[in-house]
Amino acid sequence: MLNKRQNNPAAFLGKEGSKLKGDASKYPIICSTWRVCEHFHTGAYSRNMPWLAELVPASFVEIGEELAAEKGIKNGEMVEVVSARGKVKVIAMVTPRAHVFNVHGKDVHQIGMTWHFGYQGLVTGDIANNLTPHVGDANTSIPEYKAFLVDVRKVTI
Repeated sequence: MLNKRQNNPAAFLGKEGSKLKGDASKYPIICSTWRVCEHFHTGAYSRNMPWLAELVPASFVEIGEELAAEKGIKNGEMVEVVSARGKVKVIAMVTPRAHVFNVHGKDVHQIGMTWHFGYQGLVTGDIANNLTPHVGDANTSIPEYKAFLVDVRKVTI
């Protein structure tokens, strides 16, 4: 809305290029990564400290109540979060904190995942960074892993 250009033309796109950024028609949901206060800074600490691992023992995704209702997802169910780069299986945490945004007259859902989990430690789980495209800041090439496009699917057994 502020500029007609969607992306910085000087952004570093990594080896995969722009194909792993995703397309809103296939991945209509915005995913953001964040920390939780129960985890200490990074997964390397959190996954290996028993008292922190006990507080948040499984990888999860926060999903708004409206999106959960649309997709038939209930709190505590296993879901698959899919991006152009990969997919992860995590537990759904249905919450009123995740909101719907109106972007150019269209409702757009946002979900959130922590990035503390990994394949080693006292608690393990799928890694949010398996979903993120490698898009680097134009000046430093530092990865911008905070917001990317995904879809969410209920896991059926």
